[in-house]
Amino acid sequence: QQVARLRPLAFARAHALDPDRLVDACLRAAHHGLLVLLWDVLCPLCRVPADFVESLQALKDHGRCPSCNVDFPLDFAQSLELVFRVSPEVRESETRTYCVGGPAFAPHVVAQLRLAAGERLNVDLALGNGAYKIRSPQLPYARSLQVSSGGRAYRASFRFGAEAAADETRALLAPGNQALALENLLEHEIVVRIERAAPREDALTAARAACLASFRRLFPGEVLASGRLVAVGRTAFLVTSVHEQRAMLAELGDVRTFEQVLQVLSLLEEIVADEGGAVVKTASGATLSAFDSAAAAVAAALRVRARLDATNPTPALDVRIVVHQGPAVAATFDGRLDYFGRTLETATDLLLHAPPKRVLLSDTLAQDPGALRELEATGHNRELIDVGSLGGFAMLLGTA
Repeated sequence: QQVARLRPLAFARAHALDPDRLVDACLRAAHHGLLVLLWDVLCPLCRVPADFVESLQALKDHGRCPSCNVDFPLDFAQSLELVFRVSPEVRESETRTYCVGGPAFAPHVVAQLRLAAGERLNVDLALGNGAYKIRSPQLPYARSLQVSSGGRAYRASFRFGAEAAADETRALLAPGNQALALENLLEHEIVVRIERAAPREDALTAARAACLASFRRLFPGEVLASGRLVAVGRTAFLVTSVHEQRAMLAELGDVRTFEQVLQVLSLLEEIVADEGGAVVKTASGATLSAFDSAAAAVAAALRVRARLDATNPTPALDVRIVVHQGPAVAATFDGRLDYFGRTLETATDLLLHAPPKRVLLSDTLAQDPGALRELEATGHNRELIDVGSLGGFAMLLGTA
């Protein structure tokens, strides 16, 4: 399984390696044919691969998990993980699933049992700290169980009927040995599972991969099928624009203006890639860059602003910078993976409120915990301005 599905972030954690460098190494290895790039389709309930595809173009509108017996829409941030398989020319490996109900395929399942109609069973467990779900694939709801040092009880009861009971939504137990009483109130048999509810934090999601400059550079053909839209979840966007470009052309001429804009684009690509993002597109002196992390987007924006100010460009060159965050959809446009949606429109509109030599953060992004930590670390001056219908207020960074 490790050879057939190499998960770079999990591998990096297990072997104390730098995750960003390992991801880059895997992408380069796949580009040169040592590894094969694959996409795991993750079930949103059990967070276990329900299927895999060999390219984004092969994605369907929905996935299906035979273990949980559910259909689900595909999402770059939740249901698609980039994994790697050793090339068949290096070593043979199998990517098929031999038993969908096998324990190796469902490591999140702590226990599974069948309850006959009207049956009540006691289950002895030894659960560590964490969040758990107690659910049945035949029922549309799940019970929540939290195990933590703050718990005092070691026993809990859960009943399963046609509808969820309001008084059984959540239970808190102490770590150690627990006893659960499970009762089936229905007139037919059900399967009950006790599952770890922790998300796969070590998943290299499609949303994160699409924000990597190396992924876009090495795999330009990894795009969605024409006309297909896929949600990408919460993404941070850095938007820049050369202000008053017509006046700049009139003052400097075509050649000198082109040289100045090209220097800005080169500088931007360097810093964005260094901060873990990717320049998605450029047009008429404007750029759009995507980041999986709000903190990285803020760091990149501040570095770009500082480098532009330090190089003392001609006064005619006025670059406006905005950072915004929100949901978007991915689609293929002009042969590349692109982003669309209200978040992008708002980020572009905010450029009208961005003054020179400052960085404008949207209210949504400025409240992100990672962005706040980055702001605390840099110590830049902050000023709130009213941007009206575009989000109420935005934050300016730097000196006026």
